Amino acid sequence: MLSVASRAAMRRLGLNVAAVPSRTFAIRPKTPVSSVQVPGSLYGARHFASAGRPKSTTKVAAAKTTTAKKTTATKAKKPTTKKAAAPKAKAKAKPKPKVVKKVVKKAPKPVDPAVQAIKERRQLKKIALFSEPKRDPDSAWRAFVADSLQGNKGTEFGHVTKQMQGVADAFKNISATERQRFEKIAEENARANAAAYKAWVELHSVDEINAANNARQRLKRIHNYPKGYLKTIKDERAPKHPVSSFGFFTKAKYASGDMGPGPVSSHVTAISAAWKSLSAAERQPYEDLARAESARYEKDYEAAFGRKPEVRKRSPVAA
Repeated sequence: MLSVASRAAMRRLGLNVAAVPSRTFAIRPKTPVSSVQVPGSLYGARHFASAGRPKSTTKVAAAKTTTAKKTTATKAKKPTTKKAAAPKAKAKAKPKPKVVKKVVKKAPKPVDPAVQAIKERRQLKKIALFSEPKRDPDSAWRAFVADSLQGNKGTEFGHVTKQMQGVADAFKNISATERQRFEKIAEENARANAAAYKAWVELHSVDEINAANNARQRLKRIHNYPKGYLKTIKDERAPKHPVSSFGFFTKAKYASGDMGPGPVSSHVTAISAAWKSLSAAERQPYEDLARAESARYEKDYEAAFGRKPEVRKRSPVAA
Protein backbone atom coordinates (compact mmCIF):
# COMPACT_ATOMS: atom_id res chain seq x y z
CA MET A 1 0.00 0.00 0.00
CA LEU A 2 1.24 3.56 -0.79
CA SER A 3 0.99 6.30 1.67
CA VAL A 4 -0.98 9.45 1.05
CA ALA A 5 2.12 11.49 0.46
CA SER A 6 3.39 9.01 -2.10
CA ARG A 7 0.11 9.01 -3.95
CA ALA A 8 0.10 12.80 -4.03
CA ALA A 9 3.60 12.80 -5.43
CA MET A 10 2.61 10.29 -8.08
CA ARG A 11 -0.39 12.38 -9.08
CA ARG A 12 1.75 15.44 -9.51
CA LEU A 13 3.76 13.42 -11.95
CA GLY A 14 0.59 12.61 -13.86
CA LEU A 15 0.61 8.84 -12.99
CA ASN A 16 -2.21 6.53 -11.76
CA VAL A 17 -1.14 4.15 -9.09
CA ALA A 18 -3.22 0.93 -8.46
CA ALA A 19 -2.87 -0.92 -5.24
CA VAL A 20 -1.66 -4.53 -5.50
CA PRO A 21 -1.39 -7.21 -2.80
CA SER A 22 2.24 -7.96 -3.48
CA ARG A 23 5.24 -5.70 -2.96
CA THR A 24 5.18 -4.94 -6.69
CA PHE A 25 2.86 -2.18 -7.90
CA ALA A 26 2.00 -0.87 -11.35
CA ILE A 27 2.18 2.81 -12.40
CA ARG A 28 -0.34 3.80 -15.03
CA PRO A 29 -0.08 7.28 -16.50
CA LYS A 30 -3.20 9.20 -17.34
CA THR A 31 -2.28 9.08 -20.96
CA PRO A 32 -2.16 5.64 -22.55
CA VAL A 33 1.42 4.54 -22.19
CA SER A 34 2.98 1.18 -21.60
CA SER A 35 2.90 -0.02 -17.99
CA VAL A 36 6.02 0.58 -16.01
CA GLN A 37 7.00 -1.89 -13.33
CA VAL A 38 8.85 -0.09 -10.51
CA PRO A 39 10.41 -2.64 -8.25
CA GLY A 40 11.64 -1.78 -4.84
CA SER A 41 10.38 0.44 -2.15
CA LEU A 42 8.64 3.79 -2.18
CA TYR A 43 12.01 5.52 -1.95
CA GLY A 44 12.91 3.95 -5.19
CA ALA A 45 9.63 5.11 -6.71
CA ARG A 46 10.06 8.68 -5.51
CA HIS A 47 13.64 8.63 -6.74
CA PHE A 48 12.39 7.49 -10.13
CA ALA A 49 9.33 9.73 -10.38
CA SER A 50 10.32 13.13 -8.94
CA ALA A 51 12.24 15.39 -11.32
CA GLY A 52 11.80 18.39 -9.10
CA ARG A 53 8.66 20.01 -7.76
CA PRO A 54 7.21 22.45 -10.35
CA LYS A 55 7.13 26.13 -9.41
CA SER A 56 3.85 27.39 -8.16
CA THR A 57 2.27 30.03 -10.40
CA THR A 58 -0.54 30.92 -8.02
CA LYS A 59 1.33 33.69 -6.17
CA VAL A 60 2.71 35.15 -9.43
CA ALA A 61 -0.78 35.24 -10.95
CA ALA A 62 -2.13 36.86 -7.80
CA ALA A 63 0.63 39.50 -7.89
CA LYS A 64 -0.12 40.22 -11.56
CA THR A 65 -3.83 40.60 -10.78
CA THR A 66 -3.09 43.06 -7.95
CA THR A 67 -0.78 45.10 -10.15
CA ALA A 68 -3.37 45.17 -12.95
CA LYS A 69 -6.01 46.39 -10.53
CA LYS A 70 -3.74 49.18 -9.29
CA THR A 71 -2.96 50.20 -12.89
CA THR A 72 -6.68 50.24 -13.77
CA ALA A 73 -7.44 52.29 -10.68
CA THR A 74 -4.70 54.72 -11.60
CA LYS A 75 -6.03 55.04 -15.15
CA ALA A 76 -9.55 55.50 -13.88
CA LYS A 77 -8.57 58.64 -12.01
CA LYS A 78 -9.25 61.82 -13.98
CA PRO A 79 -6.08 63.63 -14.82
CA THR A 80 -5.83 66.97 -13.13
CA THR A 81 -4.84 69.68 -15.60
CA LYS A 82 -3.09 72.71 -14.21
CA LYS A 83 -3.93 76.01 -15.80
CA ALA A 84 -0.92 77.44 -17.54
CA ALA A 85 0.15 80.65 -15.91
CA ALA A 86 0.13 83.69 -18.14
CA PRO A 87 3.65 84.52 -19.29
CA LYS A 88 5.10 87.48 -17.52
CA ALA A 89 5.98 90.42 -19.68
CA LYS A 90 9.71 90.72 -19.94
CA ALA A 91 11.08 94.02 -18.86
CA LYS A 92 12.68 95.90 -21.75
CA ALA A 93 16.39 96.02 -21.50
CA LYS A 94 17.79 99.49 -21.21
CA PRO A 95 19.69 100.50 -24.33
CA LYS A 96 23.39 100.52 -23.83
CA PRO A 97 24.94 103.93 -24.22
CA LYS A 98 26.72 104.27 -27.53
CA VAL A 99 30.42 104.56 -27.23
CA VAL A 100 31.61 107.30 -29.53
CA LYS A 101 35.08 106.58 -30.72
CA LYS A 102 37.25 109.57 -31.13
CA VAL A 103 38.61 109.70 -34.64
CA VAL A 104 42.02 111.18 -34.70
CA LYS A 105 42.49 112.93 -38.00
CA LYS A 106 45.92 112.61 -39.42
CA ALA A 107 47.52 115.75 -40.62
CA PRO A 108 47.58 115.81 -44.43
CA LYS A 109 50.93 115.31 -46.01
CA PRO A 110 52.35 118.42 -47.64
CA VAL A 111 51.86 118.37 -51.39
CA ASP A 112 54.71 119.26 -53.65
CA PRO A 113 53.74 122.45 -55.55
CA ALA A 114 55.24 121.08 -58.77
CA VAL A 115 53.14 117.90 -58.52
CA GLN A 116 50.04 119.96 -57.73
CA ALA A 117 50.67 122.17 -60.78
CA ILE A 118 50.97 119.10 -63.05
CA LYS A 119 47.68 117.71 -61.74
CA GLU A 120 45.90 121.03 -62.24
CA ARG A 121 47.24 121.38 -65.76
CA ARG A 122 45.97 117.91 -66.70
CA GLN A 123 42.54 118.70 -65.29
CA LEU A 124 42.36 122.04 -67.09
CA LYS A 125 43.30 120.40 -70.40
CA LYS A 126 40.35 118.02 -70.01
CA ILE A 127 37.96 120.91 -69.37
CA ALA A 128 39.40 123.15 -72.13
CA LEU A 129 37.88 121.01 -74.96
CA PHE A 130 40.86 120.83 -77.31
CA SER A 131 38.85 118.91 -79.86
CA GLU A 132 37.78 121.50 -82.42
CA PRO A 133 37.32 120.23 -85.96
CA LYS A 134 40.29 120.78 -88.26
CA ARG A 135 39.92 123.80 -90.52
CA ASP A 136 40.47 123.63 -94.24
CA PRO A 137 42.46 126.48 -95.91
CA ASP A 138 40.16 129.51 -95.88
CA SER A 139 42.29 131.95 -97.87
CA ALA A 140 43.71 131.96 -101.40
CA TRP A 141 47.29 131.81 -100.08
CA ARG A 142 46.60 128.87 -97.76
CA ALA A 143 44.71 127.06 -100.50
CA PHE A 144 47.67 127.56 -102.88
CA VAL A 145 50.17 126.32 -100.25
CA ALA A 146 48.04 123.23 -99.51
CA ASP A 147 47.82 122.50 -103.23
CA SER A 148 51.56 123.00 -103.75
CA LEU A 149 52.61 120.82 -100.79
CA GLN A 150 49.95 118.19 -101.28
CA GLY A 151 52.37 115.30 -101.70
CA ASN A 152 54.78 116.31 -98.96
CA LYS A 153 53.12 114.60 -95.94
CA GLY A 154 55.72 113.01 -93.72
CA THR A 155 58.53 115.09 -95.20
CA GLU A 156 61.10 116.58 -92.85
CA PHE A 157 60.38 120.07 -91.60
CA GLY A 158 63.63 121.50 -92.92
CA HIS A 159 62.88 120.28 -96.42
CA VAL A 160 59.39 121.84 -96.34
CA THR A 161 60.85 125.13 -95.07
CA LYS A 162 63.16 125.30 -98.05
CA GLN A 163 60.23 124.62 -100.37
CA MET A 164 58.15 127.44 -98.85
CA GLN A 165 60.34 130.11 -100.43
CA GLY A 166 59.69 128.68 -103.87
CA VAL A 167 55.95 128.37 -103.11
CA ALA A 168 55.79 132.05 -102.06
CA ASP A 169 57.52 133.15 -105.28
CA ALA A 170 55.16 130.98 -107.36
CA PHE A 171 52.09 132.47 -105.66
CA LYS A 172 53.19 136.00 -106.55
CA ASN A 173 53.42 135.08 -110.22
CA ILE A 174 50.12 133.18 -110.65
CA SER A 175 47.61 134.51 -113.15
CA ALA A 176 44.41 136.33 -112.20
CA THR A 177 42.31 133.34 -113.27
CA GLU A 178 44.35 131.00 -111.12
CA ARG A 179 44.08 133.40 -108.18
CA GLN A 180 40.28 133.56 -108.57
CA ARG A 181 40.16 129.77 -108.55
CA PHE A 182 41.99 129.59 -105.20
CA GLU A 183 39.86 132.39 -103.77
CA LYS A 184 36.73 130.44 -104.67
CA ILE A 185 38.17 127.32 -102.99
CA ALA A 186 38.93 129.40 -99.90
CA GLU A 187 35.36 130.76 -99.71
CA GLU A 188 33.88 127.27 -99.93
CA ASN A 189 36.25 126.05 -97.22
CA ALA A 190 35.36 129.00 -94.99
CA ARG A 191 31.64 128.19 -95.21
CA ALA A 192 32.33 124.50 -94.51
CA ASN A 193 34.58 125.43 -91.57
CA ALA A 194 31.92 127.68 -90.04
CA ALA A 195 29.23 124.99 -90.32
CA ALA A 196 31.49 122.31 -88.81
CA TYR A 197 32.60 124.62 -85.99
CA LYS A 198 29.02 125.61 -85.12
CA ALA A 199 27.93 121.98 -85.09
CA TRP A 200 30.85 121.11 -82.76
CA VAL A 201 30.02 123.97 -80.38
CA GLU A 202 26.38 122.94 -80.18
CA LEU A 203 27.41 119.44 -79.14
CA HIS A 204 28.32 120.99 -75.78
CA SER A 205 26.18 122.97 -73.37
CA VAL A 206 26.67 126.69 -72.79
CA ASP A 207 28.07 125.91 -69.34
CA GLU A 208 30.66 123.52 -70.82
CA ILE A 209 31.80 126.08 -73.38
CA ASN A 210 32.04 128.76 -70.67
CA ALA A 211 34.08 126.43 -68.42
CA ALA A 212 36.34 125.55 -71.38
CA ASN A 213 37.07 129.22 -72.06
CA ASN A 214 37.87 129.84 -68.38
CA ALA A 215 40.20 126.80 -68.36
CA ARG A 216 42.00 128.08 -71.47
CA GLN A 217 42.52 131.48 -69.88
CA ARG A 218 43.99 129.87 -66.75
CA LEU A 219 46.31 127.68 -68.81
CA LYS A 220 47.53 130.76 -70.63
CA ARG A 221 47.91 132.92 -67.53
CA ILE A 222 49.44 130.43 -65.05
CA HIS A 223 50.80 127.39 -66.90
CA ASN A 224 52.32 129.14 -69.96
CA TYR A 225 50.41 126.95 -72.41
CA PRO A 226 51.03 127.62 -76.15
CA LYS A 227 48.82 130.51 -77.24
CA GLY A 228 47.93 128.86 -80.54
CA TYR A 229 45.75 126.34 -78.66
CA LEU A 230 44.08 128.93 -76.44
CA LYS A 231 41.72 130.72 -78.77
CA THR A 232 38.42 131.63 -77.16
CA ILE A 233 35.59 129.37 -78.26
CA LYS A 234 32.90 131.44 -79.93
CA ASP A 235 29.41 130.46 -78.87
CA GLU A 236 26.49 132.39 -80.35
CA ARG A 237 24.22 131.09 -77.58
CA ALA A 238 26.23 132.80 -74.86
CA PRO A 239 25.06 136.30 -73.87
CA LYS A 240 27.28 139.19 -74.89
CA HIS A 241 28.89 141.01 -72.01
CA PRO A 242 27.38 144.41 -71.24
CA VAL A 243 29.10 147.59 -72.36
CA SER A 244 30.05 149.99 -69.59
CA SER A 245 29.36 153.71 -69.54
CA PHE A 246 33.04 154.35 -70.37
CA GLY A 247 32.72 151.92 -73.29
CA PHE A 248 29.78 153.84 -74.72
CA PHE A 249 31.74 157.07 -74.34
CA THR A 250 34.74 155.55 -76.16
CA LYS A 251 32.50 154.44 -79.04
CA ALA A 252 31.06 157.92 -79.25
CA LYS A 253 34.52 159.50 -79.40
CA TYR A 254 35.64 157.22 -82.25
CA ALA A 255 32.36 157.76 -84.10
CA SER A 256 32.71 161.55 -83.84
CA GLY A 257 36.03 161.53 -85.71
CA ASP A 258 37.85 163.45 -82.97
CA MET A 259 40.49 160.77 -82.64
CA GLY A 260 43.16 161.40 -85.22
CA PRO A 261 45.83 159.02 -86.43
CA GLY A 262 48.17 157.57 -83.85
CA PRO A 263 48.73 154.53 -81.67
CA VAL A 264 45.86 153.08 -79.70
CA SER A 265 47.60 153.75 -76.39
CA SER A 266 47.58 157.49 -77.05
CA HIS A 267 43.89 157.32 -77.96
CA VAL A 268 43.06 155.54 -74.69
CA THR A 269 44.98 158.16 -72.69
CA ALA A 270 43.14 161.03 -74.40
CA ILE A 271 39.70 159.37 -73.98
CA SER A 272 40.35 158.70 -70.29
CA ALA A 273 41.29 162.34 -69.71
CA ALA A 274 38.13 163.51 -71.52
CA TRP A 275 35.96 161.11 -69.42
CA LYS A 276 37.38 162.46 -66.17
CA SER A 277 36.58 166.01 -67.23
CA LEU A 278 32.85 165.24 -67.77
CA SER A 279 30.33 166.47 -65.21
CA ALA A 280 27.65 164.23 -63.66
CA ALA A 281 25.02 165.62 -66.05
CA GLU A 282 27.27 164.93 -69.06
CA ARG A 283 27.90 161.34 -67.90
CA GLN A 284 24.21 160.64 -67.30
CA PRO A 285 23.32 159.56 -70.88
CA TYR A 286 26.18 157.03 -70.97
CA GLU A 287 25.28 155.69 -67.53
CA ASP A 288 21.65 155.23 -68.64
CA LEU A 289 22.84 153.22 -71.64
CA ALA A 290 25.05 151.10 -69.34
CA ARG A 291 22.12 150.30 -66.99
CA ALA A 292 19.95 149.24 -69.92
CA GLU A 293 22.80 147.10 -71.20
CA SER A 294 23.22 145.44 -67.78
CA ALA A 295 19.49 144.63 -67.64
CA ARG A 296 19.71 143.09 -71.12
CA TYR A 297 22.72 141.01 -70.12
CA GLU A 298 21.05 139.65 -66.95
CA LYS A 299 18.00 138.61 -68.97
CA ASP A 300 20.08 136.87 -71.66
CA TYR A 301 22.34 135.21 -69.08
CA GLU A 302 19.42 133.75 -67.15
CA ALA A 303 17.88 132.46 -70.40
CA ALA A 304 21.16 130.78 -71.43
CA PHE A 305 22.44 129.39 -68.10
CA GLY A 306 19.22 129.10 -66.08
CA ARG A 307 20.59 131.26 -63.25
CA LYS A 308 21.39 134.86 -62.50
CA PRO A 309 24.90 136.14 -63.22
CA GLU A 310 27.39 136.63 -60.41
CA VAL A 311 27.90 140.21 -59.40
CA ARG A 312 31.53 141.18 -59.81
CA LYS A 313 33.04 144.24 -58.27
CA ARG A 314 34.74 146.45 -60.82
CA SER A 315 37.15 149.18 -60.05
CA PRO A 316 35.96 152.45 -61.60
CA VAL A 317 37.89 153.64 -64.63
CA ALA A 318 37.89 157.17 -63.37
CA ALA A 319 36.77 158.83 -60.18
